[in-house]
Amino acid sequence: MKVDKRKKVNPEVLKKMRELRSQGMTYQKIAKELNLSYLTVYKYLNIEKYQKVKTEPKEGAAVPKEGAAAEKKPGFWSRLKAKLGS
Repeated sequence: MKVDKRKKVNPEVLKKMRELRSQGMTYQKIAKELNLSYLTVYKYLNIEKYQKVKTEPKEGAAVPKEGAAAEKKPGFWSRLKAKLGS
């Protein structure tokens, strides 16, 4: 079984990140001080960019019914076989 060695960002660490950033510290310096990845610091301080947002369907777009399977388009090989008559 693999052991997850990644550090967990808890509310206290997040608060510290925000404090350091408000003091004008760069993401790289914050990461170094808190012993985290630069990308982790960036992601948590810009969390609104990473949140998945449900969008409303466009007007006129077909809305699938609940429980209905999505209609699958034929793939490349199926179309080629149909063209060749195989």
